[in-house]
Amino acid sequence: MNKKKMVLTSLASVAVLGAGFVESQPVTVKAEVASTASASSAVEQAKSKVAEAEKKVQEAQKIYDEAQKKVEEKAKAVEVLDAELQKINQLVQEAFVKRREAQEAKNRKSDSENIKKLKEADEKIDEELKKQAEKKREFDQKMQESIPNVDPLLKTLKTETAKLKTAKQQLENAKVAEKTEKEAKVKKVETELTQAKEKVKKQAEEDKRNYPTNTNKTLELEIAESDVKVKEAELKLAKEEAKELRDEGAIKQAKADVESEKAKATELKNTKTDREKAEKVAKQKVEEVKDLKDTLEQLEKAAEEEINKNDKIKDKIKAIADAKEAIGKEDLLKAIENGDISVDEVAKELEESAKVREPTDEDLSKDNLPGAQITDKTKKTNQELNEAESKKLAEVDAQEAARPVSEKIQDRADDLAEKIEALTEDANALKAEADKKSERLDKTNKTLKETNEAFKSAKENKVDQSIIDGLEKAKTSLEAQAKKEATELAKAASDIQAYAEEINKLTDEYNETLKSLEEAKKKEAEKPAESTQPTQPEKPAEQPQPAPKPEQPTQPEKPAEEPTQPEKPAEEPTQPAQPEKPA
Repeated sequence: MNKKKMVLTSLASVAVLGAGFVESQPVTVKAEVASTASASSAVEQAKSKVAEAEKKVQEAQKIYDEAQKKVEEKAKAVEVLDAELQKINQLVQEAFVKRREAQEAKNRKSDSENIKKLKEADEKIDEELKKQAEKKREFDQKMQESIPNVDPLLKTLKTETAKLKTAKQQLENAKVAEKTEKEAKVKKVETELTQAKEKVKKQAEEDKRNYPTNTNKTLELEIAESDVKVKEAELKLAKEEAKELRDEGAIKQAKADVESEKAKATELKNTKTDREKAEKVAKQKVEEVKDLKDTLEQLEKAAEEEINKNDKIKDKIKAIADAKEAIGKEDLLKAIENGDISVDEVAKELEESAKVREPTDEDLSKDNLPGAQITDKTKKTNQELNEAESKKLAEVDAQEAARPVSEKIQDRADDLAEKIEALTEDANALKAEADKKSERLDKTNKTLKETNEAFKSAKENKVDQSIIDGLEKAKTSLEAQAKKEATELAKAASDIQAYAEEINKLTDEYNETLKSLEEAKKKEAEKPAESTQPTQPEKPAEQPQPAPKPEQPTQPEKPAEEPTQPEKPAEEPTQPAQPEKPA
């Protein structure tokens, strides 16, 4: 199954499950957090908009102020000119009054003095009229000067000011959302930390039950404790990021602590994976030794049957003993146990024994049948061992001896993906059961409502008391049933939420493992010769063994070995990844 597709399917299932039953705490999965911007980025965007709006307001204000200044300057100048013009007008009027008086004086007495005064009065009028005309020209010129129209500028200023107010309000809203998101994140991590601590407690109790005399921590307990440290580091980071006055230095250190603790946790989990693989290999070795023992016993049995059927052999007991001694089952098994010889080497030795000559008449007449003188049937058994067991064991030995780190991490990723898939299947089953519970509760509530209405109507209409009593009894029973079903539904919702959280956690771990896998591949790509060369000579050396054997049809006698074949595809997903390493 495609792992990425499987994980995405799992996440989608979780989202559906959570949305249906956990309204107060909606299920969120990392893969679903794909909105255009988080609350933090929304704050930054809002700040940018406020800054832009402030700049536009400043520009509009500057333009308006400059225009308003010109308007005010003109108004002030016009006011001054108007005052000066009015003053001159007054002087003109006064000059005309004095001329009239001089004219009247001359009319009464036309002497030289009155004539002189009249002439002076005329000259004064001419002088004041010239001043009046000049000032009027200045006034008209100032009035005709062009000035900006401030009305549209004021409108623009008000518009930009309103936009700034809106931007500031959006910024405040974004800050509130950011604060809410950060507080929710802190709460989420606190919950995860509590769960991690509870897991440590349960693991410690389990270890105490399973290993009452053991004072050392199990690897499982160390992993659980490392998860607690990761969550503690994440909580510290979340709290630092939630502070209104951010300390970038503290945040940077908190992030480094999170990465450090995650690296330690990953190392422990990789150790667990390696150990599980080693245990699996060890178990497989045990099975291989058992299979070898069975094969050796078959050889002994086959030799014994041939001896018993051969009438030429006189001392059958001695011949059987010699055959068993030649096969050397006990010695071989003991040597394998002590590490003096491998199962592979035994398989090769058995292959060589199949090439020993057939017994001659002289051998038969001397009741001397070496155990290495094996019949055609026994040869076939040897060939089967060489072709099936030997090849399989050799491949396992070679693969385990030269496995790259990336394959081990890939195994971890595969295990996590399988767990996510299994949990999702369980969660889907819970969802289906919860749907049924919800339908039952709806029916019960509907029946309860109808019963309540019937009970109320019966009391109001004063029907027979036995009917009222029956309805009351039914109502009480339905209320208890509805309460029970509601409790069961809530429990189902809680279980679904727990599955969703676990899947979410495993998905996070899966994604982290994929990152580690990519890093391992990069490191291995830098040393392609070291990662690939050691395994190359071993493979061709073993390939020729099964090819020359023409007696393959006897393999159906080995159905017990066939289940080992499906185990290979578990390693095959890592094979397509091999060509990517040099890249």
